Amino acid sequence: FVIIMDYYYSGDLRHYLTNHFDYSWYKKLILLCSILSGLEFIHSANIIHRDFHSGNILYNNVMSAIICDLGISKSSTASTDDDEIYGIIPYVAPEIFQRREYTTASDIYSFGM
Repeated sequence: FVIIMDYYYSGDLRHYLTNHFDYSWYKKLILLCSILSGLEFIHSANIIHRDFHSGNILYNNVMSAIICDLGISKSSTASTDDDEIYGIIPYVAPEIFQRREYTTASDIYSFGM
């Protein structure tokens, strides 16, 4: 199958914010709310992202964001025997390094980082 989606000219949030230091606090708060809304939607569908970081958030210059790269996401209702650690180290929740399962709380930790 093929996924077709809009092209985000600003790219991912990490690169956008690196090049735009003058982003106001008001715009940052609006953007954070947009990201949290997307994360809430993913979690309400019983999905854990497991690789949540600013490089996996696309930005479109209208203060809204799209969470992408759900390639290693898993259902939060299914048990998993997978004890692999995924993601960019600073964004990975501490309990994952203790070989505990990824949870929605793990995604929230990643958001906070």
